[in-house]
Amino acid sequence: MENQDKDPKQTKVTEELRQSAHQIWLAGLGAFAKAGEEGEKVFRSLVKAGEETGSKTRDEVQKQISITNTTVEQNVEKIKTAAMGTWDKMEKFVDERVSLSLKRLGIPTRDDIKTLTDRVNQLATSIEGLKKPEEPTPKTPEDDLL
Repeated sequence: MENQDKDPKQTKVTEELRQSAHQIWLAGLGAFAKAGEEGEKVFRSLVKAGEETGSKTRDEVQKQISITNTTVEQNVEKIKTAAMGTWDKMEKFVDERVSLSLKRLGIPTRDDIKTLTDRVNQLATSIEGLKKPEEPTPKTPEDDLL
């Protein structure tokens, strides 16, 4: 009797809601089943995509490291060249200052000493040329005994 007391419209709405809820329940179960079936495939494809991305990333990192190393090596060479140039200039400056100081003190340079040595050798050669040839000393009877 209770069914007769209910409004047919209300009964129809209640039935539709029950069917809709049942369909939503079945859709949820279907989604769960599909996720179970497709989940492994999706997981594998994600792993594969991750491996590819990791490989590409490693390659790019290695490339960037190589570029950085090359740049660093070039910069080191530039710095070494600049430092050597500066060192050579400083060495030349010190040599010039030391030479100037020695000159002021009257200390002869290597070139001065070489010039004097050459001149002494020339004079020695000239003196040898001016010497009279030695006359042979007469022989003594004692020389024959030897």
